[in-house]
Amino acid sequence: MKTGVVLRRLLAVVVLVLGVGVWPTVTHAFGIVISDQQVAGLMSAVFPVKQTMGVWQVTFLNPVPEFHPGQQQVALAVDVQLEEGLNQARGWGKVSGQLAFNKELQQLHLVRPRLVDFEVREGDVENAGPLIDGLRRYIGQDLPVIVLFDVKQMNLGLPLNPKAINVVNKGISIEF
Repeated sequence: MKTGVVLRRLLAVVVLVLGVGVWPTVTHAFGIVISDQQVAGLMSAVFPVKQTMGVWQVTFLNPVPEFHPGQQQVALAVDVQLEEGLNQARGWGKVSGQLAFNKELQQLHLVRPRLVDFEVREGDVENAGPLIDGLRRYIGQDLPVIVLFDVKQMNLGLPLNPKAINVVNKGISIEF
């Protein structure tokens, strides 16, 4: 009888060992939430952002993120500097888009960003009239991708490979 118990236990161990390869393995994902203050801090490493829109040089400065989880969008309230030759104006604007992580570049991007609002606050508004009118044509139009933060600049030592990125109230959730 001792031999029978030993054989059954041995058979159970063999079945268990062989069965491990067949059974699905359970993995646990982990995630982090980057708060609005943390996002603003990370963006400070890549802002100001300069873009050319037609003949205008547009610089976005001092971004303040706003999170819209229902639409999975991030909006940035930004100070805007406009330049065309000697004409200059300063204003305020809002750019809105969706998030995407570029694994190759290790950057979090605002993709398909759109200028959704713009107003001039200072500068030579009379001489900048054509500049401002030209920029208003870009309201609602897709702009080039805006880098929100660059993981390589964070010196983590390892590349990130997020499985999901979601906009949540007051931040960004990243699941690995």
